[in-house]
Amino acid sequence: MTTGENPAYPHFPEENCYHFAGTMGSVDFPSMRFRTYVGKAERSWWAPFDQGRISVAGIDPLAAQLDHFVAVVRGETAPLVSARDGYLNMLVLEAITRSAETGCGVRLADLPQ
Repeated sequence: MTTGENPAYPHFPEENCYHFAGTMGSVDFPSMRFRTYVGKAERSWWAPFDQGRISVAGIDPLAAQLDHFVAVVRGETAPLVSARDGYLNMLVLEAITRSAETGCGVRLADLPQ
C-alpha cells in the first residue's frame, strides 16, 4: 500500500501504510487520522487522546514537486531544502551503503566531507 502519491501503485485511503508517533500524539498516513495530547496537562497511558482527522486537499505530489522545481529554476521561489541538506542526505546514504557492505556501523563524521 502507498499514500497515493503515485497512481501506478495500489492505494487504499482507509488503510494506513505509515504511523508516526511522538510524545504529544500520532498521525496516520494516508487516512490522516490523529490522536493527540496537545493542550492537555497530563499525558499518560491512562489519559484519553483527543482524536480526529486532518482534512487535506488531494494533489499529485509528483506534479507539485516538478512545479516547484521549475519555479526554483526560474528564480520565482526559493528551494524547500538547501544544497547542504541534499549533500548531508547523500552522506547518510553512503553510510548506509558502507554499513551494509561491511556489516559494521559507520559514523557520518568518518566519511569524507
